[in-house]
Amino acid sequence: MDVTLTRLGLLVAAFTSASLSADPISNLQINDGFYSSNAARLIDGRVGDETADSWNNSGNPWHVDSYPMLAVLDLGAVHELDSLRIFAGQIPKPQSANVRFEHSTDNTDFHPLVSISSPGYNQWTSPVALSGQLARYLRVRFDTLDDRFNLSEIDVEGRVVDGDAVTTEPTNPEPTTPNPPTVPADSEPALITGVTAVDTANSRGALRLIDGVEPWGTDDADSWVNPSPWNASSYPMTAELDLGGLYQLDSVEYFVGNLNQESAALQIQASTSVQGDDFEPLTTVSSDHRWGKWREVVTRAPARRLRLVFADPQSRFNISEFRVTGSRIEATTHADLTVSADNNQTRYITGVESTYTVLINNEGPGDGSGSTLLIDLSPQLTAVAWTCEAEGG
Repeated sequence: MDVTLTRLGLLVAAFTSASLSADPISNLQINDGFYSSNAARLIDGRVGDETADSWNNSGNPWHVDSYPMLAVLDLGAVHELDSLRIFAGQIPKPQSANVRFEHSTDNTDFHPLVSISSPGYNQWTSPVALSGQLARYLRVRFDTLDDRFNLSEIDVEGRVVDGDAVTTEPTNPEPTTPNPPTVPADSEPALITGVTAVDTANSRGALRLIDGVEPWGTDDADSWVNPSPWNASSYPMTAELDLGGLYQLDSVEYFVGNLNQESAALQIQASTSVQGDDFEPLTTVSSDHRWGKWREVVTRAPARRLRLVFADPQSRFNISEFRVTGSRIEATTHADLTVSADNNQTRYITGVESTYTVLINNEGPGDGSGSTLLIDLSPQLTAVAWTCEAEGG
């Protein structure tokens, strides 16, 4: 099914399905993500308090510079989730450590699922009841040094929803345009010019990050600084950089001035939206204990805006300059289309009609004329009907 749209559209579909009882999900696969090693140990059936059978950090274990730490669990098929539990071994610190789980049906669009705290030494948590969320992939993450413990095993229960007896939700529709943004074949990464910087939380002097001046030492006159320098009550400290368009990043570089903490760390987050309202962690960089030096980190990802974050007084240093290299992947007239689909249900019963509302929105700057919405419907759906309405152009 396809619909040509300009500004806004609604799609309504009716289909039938059924439900089954929950069982332990087997035949799992898991892959390491950021700063992660040995993720396969989380599903090998072995539990204990030995580090040798636990998921751990691939760099400097439990080091502040090596977070967020991620792994992705593949359930093998889309499931309606029923419960989740974990086995915790030795707990270094603190007792309130948390591991977060996110769910996705396509391994790209992850949503918060549940946060589980450490249960104590060498034991399973009680199963956490879930509300039938759909997932093929679960992302496991420790976000900070304080949110981690010895995680040895994951156990998840649910029911397959893409077999003969149960119908899945339609795949989230994605808009396609006549000229989708791509990196030209002859485009080489280059220094991104025309970047603007703004102060956000507890920050001043963000424009100094892009003024081309690179002093170092104890002088903060040309560095991005805190309104009350190095005051514990003035964190997190953040600044945002607008790249002036959507780019495929190649690397970020930053100039280190005076070092105030040996464990200093700066988190860099990226957003692809015009509004900058969908920031996700990109990388965490360190001072590397070097004064008056440029440091470069390769980080290939799409971004329109970058956010720089010093989370607390223990993760900060004098940063006086910042620059980014990458390749432009869209013209300024490209439409920024977003799609959401929801039927406000977690279970489907055979013979009962279900109505989906699909909302397509264009945030500009282009008008989106000629864009096509493709909806991939399951062959198990019957008596499908749809309507479309446009608003605002």
